[in-house]
Amino acid sequence: MARGSIFEDTDSDSIPFADVAVIVAAQRESYDGTGFPRRLKGDEIPLGARILRVANMLDALTTGRAPYRAVSTSEAKEEIQRASGSLLDPRVVNTFLEIPDAIWADLMKQIPPADG
Repeated sequence: MARGSIFEDTDSDSIPFADVAVIVAAQRESYDGTGFPRRLKGDEIPLGARILRVANMLDALTTGRAPYRAVSTSEAKEEIQRASGSLLDPRVVNTFLEIPDAIWADLMKQIPPADG
């Protein structure tokens, strides 16, 4: 959630941290309804799970976690933009893409690399 916590406010909705289990259970749902386990679609997916999906994809892309090869933050942002509307919530993606590169550089320094 550390990576997702930068999305404190998306369209004036706050992240619903009250039920983390619901968020974690829904993190593989796709915005277009093709995900799993329940094939939730759009706003049926808890906001926290939609945010976590973007954060998880960023992490997978920048670390080379399967099924992705490691790419730069810039390339990861392009891939995330391509997934907007299908895998990912376009509003969350737009908020993610509005974050200035300088902030990303600072964030990446503060977040320790995942143990491999």
